[in-house]
Formats: sequence, C-alpha cells, structure tokens
Amino acid sequence: MDSSFTTVAPLRHGQISCVACFPPGHELGVAYEADGWRVDNNPGYWGAASPEVLVLGFSKGANQRGGMPFDQIAFNNARGNLKEILTALGFIVAGADIDACFTSAETRIGFASVVRCGLGMQVEAGKYTTSGKVVRSAIAPSSPVRRFFDGCTEQFLKHLPESVRVVVFLGLDRPYVGALFERMKQLHKSINRVSELAYRTEDVTFVHVIHPSPLATSHRQEWLLDDTSSLAESRREVCRALANSKPEEKASNQSFPTSTPSEVEMNLALPAGICRSVPVTEGGLENDYIRLTDVMDFFPADAVGGASAKHRARMLLRITFAPGETITTDIDGSKKILRERGAVRRFLGLSGATARDTVEIIKTDAAAYTLRIAKRMQR
Repeated sequence: MDSSFTTVAPLRHGQISCVACFPPGHELGVAYEADGWRVDNNPGYWGAASPEVLVLGFSKGANQRGGMPFDQIAFNNARGNLKEILTALGFIVAGADIDACFTSAETRIGFASVVRCGLGMQVEAGKYTTSGKVVRSAIAPSSPVRRFFDGCTEQFLKHLPESVRVVVFLGLDRPYVGALFERMKQLHKSINRVSELAYRTEDVTFVHVIHPSPLATSHRQEWLLDDTSSLAESRREVCRALANSKPEEKASNQSFPTSTPSEVEMNLALPAGICRSVPVTEGGLENDYIRLTDVMDFFPADAVGGASAKHRARMLLRITFAPGETITTDIDGSKKILRERGAVRRFLGLSGATARDTVEIIKTDAAAYTLRIAKRMQR
C-alpha cells in the first residue's frame, strides 16, 4: 500500500488531497481512464470533524463531480430520501434541516463514500455510468479498479477517529454487503458479526441500510414501513443491532445526548433517538413506576392515554423488560408513567435497581421498546 496512507485518517469538511491509488505522477483532480473505467480524482468529505455517525455511499456519482458549491454536492438529489432513512434510525429528528448536516457547522454526522473518488464504468465510447452494475463490477477481486476500494477502506476505515461510534453503509446489494464485511474483517481483527446486516468492534458498530437513490424509491418506502416485508425486517434488524451496542468505557466520555442527569455516569451510551435514559427514583422503587416526564417525546403521541384504564390510548406499546417479560401497555398521560405497574415492579426487582441507577429505554421499532437498568459506574 502507498506510503502516503496516514495512521488515522483526518475527517475535515472539504475536498481531500489524495492520489494514493493512482499511478505515479498523477495530478490531483485529473480524471484517470483505463481498462474501461473512469476515475474522477475528486475526493471529499462533508459534515462533522469529529463525527459520532459516519454515513457512506459507495462512490461519488455523476451528479457529484462538481459544477456546484461544495456543500451541495454530496447526495444532492437524494437528501430528502436520506433524511427519511436517518430519521428512521434515530440519528436525526424529523424536523431537522438535512442540508445543514452537509456543512462544516455540523457536529454529529459525517458523510462521504467508501471509495472517495468517483467511479464510472464505460458503456460506450466516451460514456460512463455510475450506477447499475458499477458496484458489483468494481468490488470484484479481478476488477481493474478494485484497488480503489481496497485503498480507500485502508486509508479511511481502518483507523477511525475515536469519536466514531456508528458507520452506516448505504446499499443492501448482497455481494456489496458481503464484500464490505470481508474487507472490514481484514482491517479490524476483533470484529464480530451481529447479524447479516450488522457487525461491530469493541468501539464501533457497522450497519447496512437501504440506499437513498431516487431509483430505489419503492424499495426505500417498503424499508420504512412497519410491516412484515423482508425490507422492513432488515430495518428492524439494524435498529436492534444499534440498540444492543455496548461501547466500552473508552467511549463513555463521548456519549450521545440523552436525558440522563449529568451527575449520573453511564456504562452504556447509545445514539439519541435509539436510546434515552431516565433515573431510577426512590418513589419509583416504592410505588412501581418509571417516571417518563423528560422523555415523552420519545414515544408516539397516540400511545399516551388518560388517567384511568377506561381512557387507554388507541395505540399500545410493546415493552420488553430485560430482565423480565414482554407486555403491551400505554402511558398514563396524567402521571407520565407506564400504566402496567405490575411488570415494572417485577422488572425493578429482578434487575436489582437502586436509586443510583438509570433506566435505558431502547427503541427497537415504531412502537416497541426494550427497558434495562444501567448501573452507575464505580470509580
């Protein structure tokens, strides 16, 4: 591998000065054409300098080759679709300005592509396509541009900045998912596969989700639906993997925003929107409740009912207590607690909860949550 590779690839909003995969003497910014391929040497990175979430397409497409302000280039024709995906994963809220995420002012999410340059496969003399069979052809072991896939992953994904907690790969094509997993195994010896679409090291969880391309609109809509389709299940599979991530103490000082009081030190930090936290209180232990006042926005409004069982909400939540049982219940809107107190009592007892602990509320689907106790870390 070229000696210009760095130990930890810096992530700075803007164009990237890199010609590592090109022949000797190649000039930055000049397109390279050979063996039926065109490689636009125009690598870039958008968003947070110290991202917690890194979102990666495959390569820069035809619409990302320039001719517009830098902040507008990445995913320029698919940002609304990408926003839907990131909202479903809990990384941004529905009212967020997705365009602002692609500026240097962004503090939490970074955007780029696995192959930082633009790859185009020749379809006829002088014409290249950046979609269709490009991905499968580029990652094939015998591909003349496979070195760009290997080189960029070595440069940018082997030694991730310590801030990175989640890497989101866009695209569910099975050969691509498989190639990325095999490549990550080469780069991260400690990696463990959680499911077909998720794997993790001690510090970082890697997941594969639907691509935001306008050409895949029907597939994206199916992925977003709360039904029994295979695409919807693939979304739930990823959400479960994110919810069950257990970063080590090394990452505890870089936790995602939660509603946990600052004086409580957590031994688990998960993405906001996927996980929220509330304190265990003496009153809750004595009277079998978990106070949800500070996290009511985390639950569907239709799951909030009145003060009595006669005024249950029209939507019921599926709550899994770990340890404990799985129940369906709603929220008593007058008290801001789960209506089914018996299950709460058993959960608090089985988990040995104390008023020094917090409750992790992990969203696993649109109306499904897992609750577990996070013990205060001992110094």
